[in-house]
Amino acid sequence: MHEEAAERSTSVVRRAPARRLPTPSERQFAAPNAVGSPPGSLRARPATAGREPMPSAPPRSMPRTLSDRTAAPTLAAFPTAASLPPRPPRRPRAPASSVPDVEGLAGLGRRRLPLVLGLQLAVVVIVFLAGGLLDFRYRGAALPGVNVEGVPVGGMSAPAVAGFVTSRASELLATAVTFTYQGREWRSSASEAGVRIDANGMGDTAVGLGRTWPWPFRWLSVLAAPVWRPAVPFRAELDRKVLASHLERIAVAINRAPVEPVLTAKSGQVLVAPGSPGDRVDIAATTLAVRVPTSTSDRQTVSLTVVQAPPRISTTSVAEAQRVAQRILASPLVVRAGDKSWTLSVAQLEAMLEFRRESGSDGDRIVAGLADAPVVAFVKTVAQQVDRMPQDGQVRWDGKALTFVRDGVDGLQVDQASGVRAVIDAASQERREVALPVQVAPASVSASRLASLGIRDLVGAGSSKFAGSPPERANNVKVAALKLNHQFVAPGATFSFLEALGPITKEEGYLEGLTIQGDATVPGIGGGVCQVSTTLFRAAFYGGLPIVERHQHVYRVSYYEQDGSPVGFDAAVYDPGVDFRFRNDTGSPLLLDVSIDPASSTLVFRLFGETTGRDVKLAASRANEKPAPPPATDVADPKLDFGVRKQVEWKATGVDATIKRSVAVNGKPGSADSFASRYVPWQEKWSIGTGPVTSRTPASVKAAIEQGTVAPGTTGAITALRLMLSPPPPVDSPDVGASASPASPVAPAPSSASVPQPAVPASARP
Repeated sequence: MHEEAAERSTSVVRRAPARRLPTPSERQFAAPNAVGSPPGSLRARPATAGREPMPSAPPRSMPRTLSDRTAAPTLAAFPTAASLPPRPPRRPRAPASSVPDVEGLAGLGRRRLPLVLGLQLAVVVIVFLAGGLLDFRYRGAALPGVNVEGVPVGGMSAPAVAGFVTSRASELLATAVTFTYQGREWRSSASEAGVRIDANGMGDTAVGLGRTWPWPFRWLSVLAAPVWRPAVPFRAELDRKVLASHLERIAVAINRAPVEPVLTAKSGQVLVAPGSPGDRVDIAATTLAVRVPTSTSDRQTVSLTVVQAPPRISTTSVAEAQRVAQRILASPLVVRAGDKSWTLSVAQLEAMLEFRRESGSDGDRIVAGLADAPVVAFVKTVAQQVDRMPQDGQVRWDGKALTFVRDGVDGLQVDQASGVRAVIDAASQERREVALPVQVAPASVSASRLASLGIRDLVGAGSSKFAGSPPERANNVKVAALKLNHQFVAPGATFSFLEALGPITKEEGYLEGLTIQGDATVPGIGGGVCQVSTTLFRAAFYGGLPIVERHQHVYRVSYYEQDGSPVGFDAAVYDPGVDFRFRNDTGSPLLLDVSIDPASSTLVFRLFGETTGRDVKLAASRANEKPAPPPATDVADPKLDFGVRKQVEWKATGVDATIKRSVAVNGKPGSADSFASRYVPWQEKWSIGTGPVTSRTPASVKAAIEQGTVAPGTTGAITALRLMLSPPPPVDSPDVGASASPASPVAPAPSSASVPQPAVPASARP
């Protein structure tokens, strides 16, 4: 066998000799083909070929041609040549050679190669076409064979699958879940119990099944669907938060709060009512017992987990609170404040007692103590009986020494906030007495304090008269003077009149008067304050104290010359900017003392301190006196009642005045200074009212109206009134005062008479 195989192998690689076509004579005498040979074969003998005829079957040792490899049945199975119909003549073939036809095999292979490649290409085209058609047909939809719980969903979009799942899940979500406790039942649906279906997720999953295959071969997944069954699992989950919220609603019917212990006080005894535990549904434990139903017939019954809820207040804190409360009610409590005392009885302490609950991380506790509100009320009552304002002593200078008409009294004030805490803390202590903290406010002026400060001598004094002032101005003089009474000036300090006085407002007690603002006298709050600053200026002047700041008025004010004082002995103030200031250079404190004599309308300022040995002399001079201009023509004022004539400016002569001061110390010459003032001439002015006719309208004007000589509201009314109204007796000084609203110190504009104006403040409180 091995040799035969070797021979066959050798016959494959030999080249057969070239065949020639048979001649007509050869075809004519050609014998029939051997059985099993193809028609037209030239393997039968031709006599003229010069070759030995080939046997009907080649020996096993002889190489076989390609046709010989095909097994042939026996001759008996085929009809004889005589019985066959005649065949058409065939082209004679060259006699078979013993060498295989290798060239024929190669030709056959070359003829089959295009077919194989064509078939492969066709397969590839079909695969890609099938994949493309599948993706196009089922774009955004589930592939064929995909199912949800056995229901085919191929060709359905994700929203459609989600809708289908939602419709199918409604039965599952309606599945009953029953909660029980001690024979009671609460029926709920699976949806109420927190079961949720992820329909959208299932829709996305359905569309994505099979698409993990490579694109050209996704159709294979469709063909294989009956085998691998691409099913979308039913996504049901339990929302624990929804379930917990549902159980909370059920728990309302079961939960029972624990009874906390209670402490009460009665007749001096503290009683305790013990507490008891309650019931509480354990939401966390119950939720763990609920599962997701697997089908519409999957009903479940869950027993609610209920635990005991003990009282939050511990028995230890109850015992401690009872002990403290009993100590509070052991005996009365004595309260002292100053030189007085009060006793809180046991009944009063029992009424004030409270048991306060305080929360902590480890539970609640009861704290016993006195309540804040009743203790606050008690301490306030004590303070009303103890508190008093300090009262300054009343001093008098008899010409030789400083004496006290009435000594000062220190003020007392209970610190109520600290007193409340002191009473509450003392109530629970063994010691049954407590002293409330009392603050002492020493009197500014008392014999002991002035002695300690070395204030015993008169340093300087000044006075002025304000007789003839209207009530509003007189009030303002008193209010301002008393605000400065008993104020101290420290050694080396500079005293500011405006700072010491404070705000000049209605709230501080000031009324509306007249003020000098620019070149006019107008109403304002605080008229008369300059009377006080002028008087203090004179006291500092005669005390030999350095004058740091001083301003004169725009024009002369007769109030400051009533007592015979020279011109220029005034001091104007206006807030802000126009101030009066002096410095204490005595080396010891100074006390400002004020006295007012209502009968003589005299204001006196005295400065007390240590004696300085100073002797002050005043020398006054005046020059460039100018008379006041003639009265101005009356001006119509619609704010005044018809026919009322009112003076708004007062005449004043102008003058340049100088006040000189010389100071001798212990009989020896000391310092000298001077204070120059320029007062402008001031014109008298009147206003005539053109307002409505009222009861204030003079009778003569009313008669003229009835006679028709005066017609209100006409252009000639003011002329007629000027002719018929005679001015009252002249007044040398204005009823001037101060303004409530401040004005900047600027030089006033020239008057209508074009008289040069001094560089003085535009506004003042004369």
